[in-house]
Amino acid sequence: MQDKRVVTSKGNPLTLSGNPVKTGEPAPDFEVVANDLSIVRFSSFRGKVCLIASVPSLDTSVCDNETKKFNEKAAAFSNNVAVLIISMDLPFAQKRWCSAAGVENLQTLSDHRKADFGLKFGVLIEELRLLARAVFVVDAKGIIRYIQIVDETGNEPDYVKSYRSSERSLTMRKFKEDIFEVGAIHWDARLFDRLIPLPEGTSYNSYLIKGSEKTALLDTVDPGQIQVLLDNLMQCKVEKIDYIISHHGEQDHSGSLNEILLLHPEARIVTDPMCKKMLIDLHHIEEDKFVTVEDGQTLSLGNKTLQFIYLPWVHWPETFGTYLQEDKILFSCDFFGAHLATSNLFVDDEADVYTSAKRYYAEIMMPFRKKINENLEKISKLPIDFIAPSHGPVHKRPEFIINAYKDWASDSVKNEVVVAYVSMHGSTAKMIEHFVGALIDRGIKVRQFELSTVDIGR
Repeated sequence: MQDKRVVTSKGNPLTLSGNPVKTGEPAPDFEVVANDLSIVRFSSFRGKVCLIASVPSLDTSVCDNETKKFNEKAAAFSNNVAVLIISMDLPFAQKRWCSAAGVENLQTLSDHRKADFGLKFGVLIEELRLLARAVFVVDAKGIIRYIQIVDETGNEPDYVKSYRSSERSLTMRKFKEDIFEVGAIHWDARLFDRLIPLPEGTSYNSYLIKGSEKTALLDTVDPGQIQVLLDNLMQCKVEKIDYIISHHGEQDHSGSLNEILLLHPEARIVTDPMCKKMLIDLHHIEEDKFVTVEDGQTLSLGNKTLQFIYLPWVHWPETFGTYLQEDKILFSCDFFGAHLATSNLFVDDEADVYTSAKRYYAEIMMPFRKKINENLEKISKLPIDFIAPSHGPVHKRPEFIINAYKDWASDSVKNEVVVAYVSMHGSTAKMIEHFVGALIDRGIKVRQFELSTVDIGR
């Protein structure tokens, strides 16, 4: 016999009825009533990530506050996320409440007719015929990815976990017409190349361009994120990939090439001669799968033209970028990147991105300042509206990151001293204390780092 499932209201137990759902399972379809009295089936939202919050009644203070918070967050989500608030309130009452509260970024739905949602998701309170406070996240393919049933109905849900789960389920993002970002956001990554700290996670950006005649995929993703890439391509309804542009041999760019070729054996890998050799050595791909291109060469997708720009030593010798002529987009590979996991496709906080991009530059680009300056001069001849790197968000104000790189790679220096040290028994620490004090007395800015404890990315 199945144990009773309960929540509490002010400490008093209440019984939940219906069929409890589980993460990883398909979400059951259900019928609810919209504010205009039309019938809404959950299946009509297929193709979108859905954040569903059930609440007892909008006319209570906790539900009022919760729904307003979800409404505020919904404004920041892309059009690929639907936020649904479901309660037993009558549609007229929900409409009145939304109007009074100024809620317009989410959809309120009523389960009052048949309790169809409550029973199918197992959140109907038997004693009150109200819905328990709960949050469910369903991905674009209709799979339940997150469940949170709040034990005490008077408490609010964990908003951060709800938002994060929604963002995890959403990785395919539309860039422009027929241009998509289909890579993976790696929220929990904390170490890159087994050495570099990632305090803000990272992303492995892969871009899909649908031309009128051909389709191109620009880079793949880290091998551990292949399923995300495949799901995103499915969401884009990709039937055929003609070209895979492979800008760089490292695993976080090329690690899923074999899986894509298995699904699209007709595809050809477009790369430069040096990268071709690396990819054959790394992935044992047959030589006839490759098309090599020279610096400045173009490739037509029909109504879109790709121009290949060699960008050596940013940060490997074989690295190149792709310039989409008609849309003036530079797909810059690691150049101008940042280790930053964000659900925003475009840069929305330049100060935040500046910090992450500067760390990225210092960690992998700084030894190649001369080459970086040469490459900056090379791309200055292109009219660029967007810079789309392989890590981090897309720059819709290219001059922001270009000017930052010009500054970082310049010969202009500041009167600052970085003191990095370790001290086994404290003696070196005393010496450093004296040295740093002497510098400060002379008006020199100092940054002091004890290497056994500091974030080495700083």
